[in-house]
Amino acid sequence: MRSPIAAVRSRARHRGKTAGQLRAVCEELAHTLVKITAECDDLTCTVVRLTAENDRLRAKNAELEADFDRAAIDYFGALEDLRLAAYEPGAA
Repeated sequence: MRSPIAAVRSRARHRGKTAGQLRAVCEELAHTLVKITAECDDLTCTVVRLTAENDRLRAKNAELEADFDRAAIDYFGALEDLRLAAYEPGAA
């Protein structure tokens, strides 16, 4: 698809157009503008959707990191308990 600006420049170079021809150019440009606006709306929706998905994934990541931290604390606590139990008098 040719750029709307390129279309205007191309048509501006050709003087002596009739009113009908100029109306046709305006209609073409208006149609192009409608298409570009629709594409922009679609892209805006995509950005909003991806932002929401990114926020959801960040929240899930934070939750998983917190779970991992709790598990690591539990693991190292149990490991320390085992070390202390091994050094207690009367331990095997």
